[in-house]
Amino acid sequence: MIAEFGGIYFTHIRNEGIGLQRSVAEAIEIGERAGVAVQIAHHKAQPGAWGRMPQVLALSEWAQDRGHDVTCDVYPYTAGSTTITQTVPEWCFSGGRDALLNRLADPEMRARIRAEARTPTSGTLFT
Repeated sequence: MIAEFGGIYFTHIRNEGIGLQRSVAEAIEIGERAGVAVQIAHHKAQPGAWGRMPQVLALSEWAQDRGHDVTCDVYPYTAGSTTITQTVPEWCFSGGRDALLNRLADPEMRARIRAEARTPTSGTLFT
């Protein structure tokens, strides 16, 4: 319905860390299904996705090559702010908030989470 009025899908994507590529692909898919342009707000890579921006931008270019309007804006500085959920591997959220908190309370699990959060490809669909 928003397409009828020339609307756009303006989004702060779901994940800018290890799930960055998946989040950009999701935003593009939402825009394509709705038939509207996509604007990704404050597009950046958090730890876990550093060095992955060429592959991420290729997703937008691929969509543009198919005729879909995908744009973004970026911070004009090297720092940003977000929540810890952007750096925790996606599997940690399985079972909800209480399950996540239990995992973080367990020293062995916390060590695993920390190690995976520092690995750029952990928890992503794209490697």
